[in-house]
Amino acid sequence: MENKYKIYPEYNFGVAKLRPGKHSFEDIYQFAKEFRDDKNFSTVHYMLTDLHNCKFNFEISKIKQLLKLVKEYRKVDNQKMGIYLLDTPMETAYSLLFFKALGQNRDYCFTYEKAYSLLEIPIHFAKFQELVDF
Repeated sequence: MENKYKIYPEYNFGVAKLRPGKHSFEDIYQFAKEFRDDKNFSTVHYMLTDLHNCKFNFEISKIKQLLKLVKEYRKVDNQKMGIYLLDTPMETAYSLLFFKALGQNRDYCFTYEKAYSLLEIPIHFAKFQELVDF
């Protein structure tokens, strides 16, 4: 499986999935940039990022570069809430540091059910499941 994402403009919803395994900083940075360069990025109000079974293979100090990337796209970033699906302690710690420095509405959880409740996206759970299953 490769890194992949889908944006559903009609639902103001975006989903990003990183392939299981180790990820370099460059891998994550390029994927985040590709998502932000998508013509429909500005339609995303609710974002789900699935990091299940991912391992970050980079120094925590690199998070500053990810923050810089996010700030570069701030004018077209309309996210109201972003949820990260996590299942490993180190990646959870990296994500929490990123959230704190970002200062935007972000949270994490371990299941799709919890992600759905945190996002408060105005669709039924069955539709949510259909959209995230690609």
